[in-house]
Amino acid sequence: MNDTEKPASFKQRATAFAIDAVLNLIVLYILLAIIGIVEWYFRGGGTLTYEVETYYPGGWYGYLLIFVAAFFLYSVLTNFFWNGQTIGKNIIKIRVKSHGAKKITLGTSIKRAFGLIVSGLQCGYSVYRYYKFNDTPVQDRLADTHVVDEPVPPPEPPPKEKKPKKKKRRRSMLR
Repeated sequence: MNDTEKPASFKQRATAFAIDAVLNLIVLYILLAIIGIVEWYFRGGGTLTYEVETYYPGGWYGYLLIFVAAFFLYSVLTNFFWNGQTIGKNIIKIRVKSHGAKKITLGTSIKRAFGLIVSGLQCGYSVYRYYKFNDTPVQDRLADTHVVDEPVPPPEPPPKEKKPKKKKRRRSMLR
């Protein structure tokens, strides 16, 4: 981390994660509803004999597994293609940076997303260590990355308008 880079706070990281999780849940619910409508159509032959429901993948663990897989893909792809930012990180103005490279690689992005899953399996212990001891979270240690705050630069003042100079009237010497 450079001396000029300020690490992102716990509050910023948690807010960005919550935004990403809510967006992922909304998109996932819409996709499961579409799958349910398609299944209803083919099962009922397009008639109104069956109720339209969202696709039910087989219990709460099915939803959890689908959510974790979708969040893993979301995290990998957005971090890789947006150079260390997801939609939530972009809103909060933080970014993941690699210690060794200028840009996040696909391998680094996969390691980081896998670290998020491991952190979730720890049931918050990683969050406790980060908050209490300012320790590096699992996903950052695994992928050799850090999250930095990217403050919005202040807006540049508008250029000053130059007042037109008054033309000096030349006096004729004939007076």
